[in-house]
Amino acid sequence: MPSAMVRLLCRSAAILVAFTFLVAAAPAHAHNDPQYWSSFGLDAKLCRGLKLALSGDFRFGNEMGTLYRVSPDATLIYSFYDWFGVALGYRQLFEREYFDDVAPAAGWNREYRPHLDARFSFKINGFKFSNRNMFELRILTDAAYKVRYRNKLEVVPPLSWTAIKIEPFAAEEIFIDVKGGTFDRSRLSAGFSARPWKSLKIKLYYLWQAKRETNDWLNFDVLATEIKFSF
Repeated sequence: MPSAMVRLLCRSAAILVAFTFLVAAAPAHAHNDPQYWSSFGLDAKLCRGLKLALSGDFRFGNEMGTLYRVSPDATLIYSFYDWFGVALGYRQLFEREYFDDVAPAAGWNREYRPHLDARFSFKINGFKFSNRNMFELRILTDAAYKVRYRNKLEVVPPLSWTAIKIEPFAAEEIFIDVKGGTFDRSRLSAGFSARPWKSLKIKLYYLWQAKRETNDWLNFDVLATEIKFSF
């Protein structure tokens, strides 16, 4: 990977981390709602450099007891180089309100979300870095459309244990409302991944989310799992 590109990505990562800690230090209102998020995925290689990624995400709130969001996704990913690829996909969201006095029986809201992203990956002194830059077109059923930019940085240190390759990792993702020009969400996560088999990767991690609501911030503590098969 060109050294200039590595330096640029490192500077971007440093700015991203510094910005995140500044936001996290701002006063925030805790929602006190522990959640559980699960994801199941399948990556299928179609031809050289091209693969199809299918996934389904499920989120449980109300102290992990109420399913409030389901979101299937299909994405085509093309890798131009080992360190650079692009992706084009579509996510369908079904989500319902359940906080306060709003009952889940009120119904499910839908959101249609095509997305485009560029992905970078590189190594520095054994540390593995991956950076995803995504633009989402959010087509809502009850409001005007929105455009959102998401930047996710993940770091995996040069550590691995046992035959199933247990590895620690940490990640940070920021969300920016492009039309509104506002920073509205941050997700900081850390945990472990493992490969029981060559075609199976699992993750278990803690995720902390800060979400802007009007002039306030809501915090969420999330236990998350991911299961992904690759062929």
